[in-house]
Amino acid sequence: MKKIILIIVLSFLVLIPNITHAGFLDNLNCITNQGEMCDLTDAITGLKSLIDLLFGAMGAFALIYFVYGAIWWLTSGGNADKIKRGKDIMIGTITAIFIVFTSSLVITFYLDDILGVTYPTEDQLMEVGCVSEWENNSDNTCGGKEDCFGFDVIPYEAQCKDMSPSLQAMLSCIDGKLTDLFDQATPPDTPPIIEKEDVIITSISDNTGLGKCRDSWDNSCIHEEGSCHYGGSVPQINGSYAMDFRWIDLNEQQRDELANIVSSCGGSYEVRINQSNQSLLHTVMGCNDLTQ
Repeated sequence: MKKIILIIVLSFLVLIPNITHAGFLDNLNCITNQGEMCDLTDAITGLKSLIDLLFGAMGAFALIYFVYGAIWWLTSGGNADKIKRGKDIMIGTITAIFIVFTSSLVITFYLDDILGVTYPTEDQLMEVGCVSEWENNSDNTCGGKEDCFGFDVIPYEAQCKDMSPSLQAMLSCIDGKLTDLFDQATPPDTPPIIEKEDVIITSISDNTGLGKCRDSWDNSCIHEEGSCHYGGSVPQINGSYAMDFRWIDLNEQQRDELANIVSSCGGSYEVRINQSNQSLLHTVMGCNDLTQ
């Protein structure tokens, strides 16, 4: 019996190098997205896939060995040694199945119930992030408001469609606050501190393409790798979570007012200098890392 169990175990060890190339890692995000680091979720997903593959392979081997033992028994012709050998093969195979099946249950119980970890379902693994409309003529665009609620976008107005729902909600709120300021201006011929035409958006995603810079960033992308403009360091795949406002043309009162409006709409912000040495107000909504 011990020999049968040893043979099955050794068969698995021989097959493991081939199994690792069988494509069971192909559904991991860190494998499909080159340059992305694998995390605990990816490791657990790979482990579960490996367990499933090994259990399936074990079933095939067990069936072969069980039939092999049955043949020894059926062709024994009453020979006690052959009957014993056939029985040992069949019992050893059943024992090996029990050991592997129990190990699978223990590992699954430890991951799911003890550690309480979760891993993506097949539907989640098949999710594809939205992309800019000019990338590969794709229909999988992010669905942001096409005209950015009437704000001027210089130079790439098409980036308006790359807004995530959170960023779109923030910009809609900013639009409403500026409209309220205009309506509340007193007397009517006195303009508010800041008006909508004073606010210019300089960047939402990237002219290189949101999908390109999120999934396979390189030096052609104008923002840092993992920027909230691309969904953040742990990418959110439904659009950009950051936008930049031109800062240099605003006076101090206008800057303070715009910053206050951004905060009141739930956004975070910081003033930074862009590649052209111009100051801008970098704002994020629904993205944890303001520095990106």
